This record gives sequence, C-alpha cells and structure tokens, in this order.
Amino acid sequence: MNRALRWACGWVVVARLAAGEEIAVRSESGIHVVEADEKTTPQTMLDHLDVCQPTCLGAGEVFLYLQRTRREGTQELFRVNRDGTDRRQLTSGMDIVKPYAVSADETRVAYVSGVTGQLHVLRLDRAESAQVTAGFEKSPTRGLYLPAWSPDGTRVALAYQVNELFRVRFVVVDVATSRVSAIFDGAALTASPTWAPWSPDGRKVAVPGIDKLRILDVSALPPRVEHEFPGSMRDVQWSPDGAYIAFAKENLGDCAVHVLDTASWTVADVEPGVFAHRCFHTPKWSRDSRRIAFFGNSTHGDMNPLPWPPTIFDELYVADRDGWKPRRLTADLGETNWPGASWCEGS
Repeated sequence: MNRALRWACGWVVVARLAAGEEIAVRSESGIHVVEADEKTTPQTMLDHLDVCQPTCLGAGEVFLYLQRTRREGTQELFRVNRDGTDRRQLTSGMDIVKPYAVSADETRVAYVSGVTGQLHVLRLDRAESAQVTAGFEKSPTRGLYLPAWSPDGTRVALAYQVNELFRVRFVVVDVATSRVSAIFDGAALTASPTWAPWSPDGRKVAVPGIDKLRILDVSALPPRVEHEFPGSMRDVQWSPDGAYIAFAKENLGDCAVHVLDTASWTVADVEPGVFAHRCFHTPKWSRDSRRIAFFGNSTHGDMNPLPWPPTIFDELYVADRDGWKPRRLTADLGETNWPGASWCEGS
C-alpha cells in the first residue's frame, strides 16, 4: 500500500512501486494511493497550503521540503520524519530559490538565497548555513539558480542568468575556496529547467540550451566541448552509473523525454506513446539507473482544451530506461510538480 504524509502545509505522496521502491512527489489536489500498475483516483482534501520540492533522504525515513513561512513570508527549508514527527525549520530569512540540491552523501544542501542572491551551503547535522559566493548580481533579470553538487561534494555547478532573454552563463564554484570558474557562456534556457549535470566521475558536465545539448569536459580549465546534440533541451539528468543522460526535448510547444547512451552517443525516446496536448518533462533516475520517473502534463481530459485557458495537470509516470513498461501512477496530481520527483534509497 502506498502512503501519503500529511504535513501542516499540505500533502506529500509516497508512491510505492514494489518492495523498497518509493518515489516522493508533491500533490496539490489530495491524497493519492498509487498502485504499481495503474492510476488511481485521488481522495479529496481540504488543505491547499503549499509544499515544494519534497526530497527523500536515504530509505525515506526523513524528508526535506520547502515551505513559505507565515511570520517571515520567506521560502525556507524544513525536515520531517516519515511519520510526521520531528518537523524542524532548517533555514530562516533565506527565501530559498528552488530548486535546492542535496550532496551525494546527504550531509549538505546547496541553495541560492533570494535575499542575498548568492550560493549558500547548509550542514544538515548542525542546521548551519554558510555563504559561499559574494560577487553575483541579483536583480529581476539577473541571478544565480540551479545548484548541482559534484559527485565528490567539493564543487557546485550553477546557472547564472545574465539578462531577461534567459541568456545563461554556467559556472562551477569550489565550496572550500569560493573560487568561481566559468565553464560555458551564452547558452539560452527555457524558463524552468532542472539539471543534475555531473557525470559520476566528476569529469564532465552536460549543459542544456534552447539550441543544443553540450557535453563539456571540465577535468581541466578551460573546459572542452566533447559532444553536441541539436534541439531545445532542458531537465538534464545524468544516470548514477554514468551510462546514460536523460533529458526533455522541446519541439513546437511539445516536449518528450529522451535517453542518450554515453557509449554510442545515440538517443532514444522514453515517453509512453502519443498523447494529445501532453508535455513530458523532468526525468529523474532511480538510484540503480534502471528506471526513470517523469511527469506528463496535459489539459484536463486530454483531447479537448476547452474552456480556455485550460487547467494544466502534472501526472507521474515511470518507465524502464529503454522506454519499456511505461506506467502512469497518478491522476490529477496537481498543477505543477517542478522540479520533479525524488527516488528513495533502494529504488
């Protein structure tokens, strides 16, 4: 049986796929009991308070999430046990820009503060934050976002938006020294991309853009472009075993999930068949690199977008990395689940 955690701010669904296999997602519309092989109807809830980016730590006994505080009105990081106990606020006055990033050893969280506009790192064992950068401009059209830890936990890659046209400079920050190195300048992104760009050996970074996907060798500076793939790319996720890169590719308003084989550098589709008015996005790898969880949004009812503007719903899907056995696990999950699902240990 699947479980849903009810917190003071709303609901988080824990979708059980099989023994030891769980995915945490955010729900705006209610409690979902998600069976492994078919979608189910969500139950109704009365609360509609906001929870953002639930993240599973370890085997799923502890979750991190973002919530806007009532007193400060800022978006802060919280933790809670699976059973709802020991709920604690971990940051204060930071107004965190989602998404945040958890280090591979799950001891630290990298985030960008909406107050300072800089990169901060939180130690989870002490609930203490330290500001890492100081020189990035913060304005409505300029600023840091999308932190991503290197596998060894020594560096954080980020995107720095340089103008209102979503032109982006990608940088790497050494956490110990605060040294900033530019790895690519001039890419253009869609409004809400996500990425986990590092190869598991920490030598390469996958950089998305509206014109192409670039694979950069960052083992030495300046970085070198190893491969390029044309198209409007977003939501880049390197598999934990390093053999594949999952991403969403946009085409004339539609988007689909693809997998790139890093041995042959060939691309395959993953999305489950053809759906009207759908956009498949935000792929997240299981920890064994065998499966991908992703979202598909559509107008309610799929085939008829009326009344206009339509209501957009995100639904959770899981598929094998070769596209086989796609399953839709939810129904009317909510209007958005960006920046995606979170696999728990053992998945």
